[in-house]
Amino acid sequence: VEMRAADAAMASAKEVAEEQRKNEVLAEENASLILELESRPQLRDLQAAQRQIEMLERKVSSLGDGNKENLPQDVKRQMTRAASAKIRKDRKLFQLGLHKVQNLPHSVLVEIVQDACLKVELGDPTSLSQSLAKLLRIVAAVPRMERFVGAVCEITLRTGSASRPRT
Repeated sequence: VEMRAADAAMASAKEVAEEQRKNEVLAEENASLILELESRPQLRDLQAAQRQIEMLERKVSSLGDGNKENLPQDVKRQMTRAASAKIRKDRKLFQLGLHKVQNLPHSVLVEIVQDACLKVELGDPTSLSQSLAKLLRIVAAVPRMERFVGAVCEITLRTGSASRPRT
């Protein structure tokens, strides 16, 4: 009888421990969900953003193509430069055959971007273009640096041999 009572007590203790563990897991999930809920935008925030979008859309439509003459001169120049840059980029993309990239599968594009980021040790793929531009500037400066180092070595060697004592 005592043996059965001890077994029952142990079984009950195990069940209690299991239920406490489940309770702790559920409490953690509950806290996590509460934090997630609090981090989401409120309805009033969404409505304010929608009002602001509508207002900005009205401003954009009032500035439409017909009212470009009302824009300041510097804005017109920026728009022209941006359009010219886009045309140059599109022409270069076509010359290099990069317009075909649109037909590549998503997985191939992801792999290409990841490989490029690995090669330049970059953690943010959105700054890949900037990183490559910086790399190209550095590579372009290498010949000038080589000439400089060569000139310094030449001067040092010439000056050094003239000041060396003769034996």
